[in-house]
Amino acid sequence: MPNASREFETARTRQFRAAGLNKENDRTICLIEEFGCSVIQVKKTEYGLGWSYTVGAYDTAGKPKIITFGLPEKTALFALNDATSGCDPASISRRVGIATSLEMSNASFGWLIQNG
Repeated sequence: MPNASREFETARTRQFRAAGLNKENDRTICLIEEFGCSVIQVKKTEYGLGWSYTVGAYDTAGKPKIITFGLPEKTALFALNDATSGCDPASISRRVGIATSLEMSNASFGWLIQNG
């Protein structure tokens, strides 16, 4: 995301960049610097509900991390974007379009069953 705005760049995002980032982490930092936060989503599996959470909102706006559990992916994404955007509809629709293009994480909890 080389042409992205860095309106929300912070000392912490600069520190992450200086350490070197892989492609996925670079994308997350770019979203934080452009929109003030990024939404990470973990798909539901046979072992449990999916969840979504924000990263970066505390560093850029002093807002706490927000987590949702069990909501459909698009609903969770919209709710988290709304909660961190100050309820600005133009900002929400712009951010939802970018965030939904992120690959969803698919966590495996098989080790919990095997080792629990």
